[in-house]
Amino acid sequence: MNGAIRENLAEIYPVSLAQADSDIWDHFLETCAVNSGPEDLAGLLSLHAARYSLPGFLPDLARLEWALREVRSAKTLPALPSRIAVNPSLSLLRFSWKNLAGLLRLGADGAVPNPEEGEELVLLWRHVQTGEVHVRPASCEDLLALKLIVEQIDPGKTAAEAGLSIRSMEAAIDRAVRGGLLIRPPSSIRREFSSFTPGGEDAEALSASIFTLQWHITQACDLHCRHCYDRSDKVLLEPSKALAVLDDFYRFCRARNVRGQVSFTGGNPFLHPNFPDLYRSASERGASGFLSGEPGRFADAQRLDSRTGSFRSGPRIPRRAARPRHPLHGDAHSNRGEYGSGASSCRSSPDQNGSFYL
Repeated sequence: MNGAIRENLAEIYPVSLAQADSDIWDHFLETCAVNSGPEDLAGLLSLHAARYSLPGFLPDLARLEWALREVRSAKTLPALPSRIAVNPSLSLLRFSWKNLAGLLRLGADGAVPNPEEGEELVLLWRHVQTGEVHVRPASCEDLLALKLIVEQIDPGKTAAEAGLSIRSMEAAIDRAVRGGLLIRPPSSIRREFSSFTPGGEDAEALSASIFTLQWHITQACDLHCRHCYDRSDKVLLEPSKALAVLDDFYRFCRARNVRGQVSFTGGNPFLHPNFPDLYRSASERGASGFLSGEPGRFADAQRLDSRTGSFRSGPRIPRRAARPRHPLHGDAHSNRGEYGSGASSCRSSPDQNGSFYL
């Protein structure tokens, strides 16, 4: 093996070469790699490492470093797909030794566990947006997200069969997208640039990443605000039809590559006879949400959160219910004390990962 190839080895396999003294490597390369190239090192180590008392994990480590070199040397980043897809630069490698990814120390801090025998799957990829190269052991969630996309499995069907929520399936996919394992196409809810020109040429202002369904689920209300614009009676949707609305909303958002958000309003949403079921069902379908209405009912939302888990909620406090600067405004527009009651409730409530809107 000539000097140029030896230099290439040091550049491609710095971690592998650091696992043994240079004289051992010299002897190994001179006797086993005379007519071989840098890409052959992992195979040569598999055949001869034991004879030279080299660590047993070296063949796998060399294979990982070669794969890292291949990803780093790619000249172009993959283009955005027409539908959610696996990052073309992604490699899934199966090793017979664990903790090899930690040896590469790609931006990692702290102690690195020693390699130990045992099967491990390692992911290696280049992030489409940042261009950074990542390598780490594959988690169960990583493999779930990849399986759903590669095999084009409906998350809703999988969730139903496994007794899980659609939200858990979609959350796994979302985290894989943020991490760069998957590539999601841009939102299809967009304005035409020719008909709408934002300040400057900010492309983000032309598309929506979140689509909100504001749903007036009931006209029932326990307040009597003078500003109320609609106190008419309306027939409630049957429970099955209400769930069909959420199913349709889920499909709509998924087809357009946006995150769904449901704003339950009324009336007072808590007076809807099936509101807890609707609230939970929206959460199970992956929607984030808010409660929109008059303030002062956040304690009810907290109790609901304790039953539904991760659905984000927070009361919207309408501007018209704000504390008036003139007494006549309060008499004309809102019940006295409603804003103060809502604000007090917000201040005294623990963080529920929700939001408050004025």
